[in-house]
This record gives sequence, structure tokens and C-alpha cells, in this order.
Amino acid sequence: MYYDYGESMSYRLRIIALSGLLIILGAVLPVCVMLYLSWSQTINTEQQQLKSYAQIMITRAHVSV
Repeated sequence: MYYDYGESMSYRLRIIALSGLLIILGAVLPVCVMLYLSWSQTINTEQQQLKSYAQIMITRAHVSV
């Protein structure tokens, strides 16, 4: 009887590599999502503040004319 250990080891190595990749993806993906969401919220807040400031400046310009 002959048993091929090479094929079994290759399968194990693929499972280990896939598991490692999924672990890394599971750790990095939530961080990337939160980074994007916080950046998006910051941009929206800054744009609202700039619009408000611009409206104040427009009002002051009209008053001074």
C-alpha cells in the first residue's frame, strides 16, 4: 500500500494559507471600513461648516454695500 503524503501536505498548506488570509482580511477590513466612514463624515461636516461660513460672508457683503 502506498499513501501520498505530498498531496495531503499540499492540501494542508492551502488550508493554512487560506485561513491566514481570511484572518488578515477579517482584521483589516473593519478598520478600513471605519476609516472610510469617519473620513466621509468629517468631509460632510466640514462642507456644512464652510457653507454656513460662506453664507455669513455673503450676508455681510450685502449689508456693507
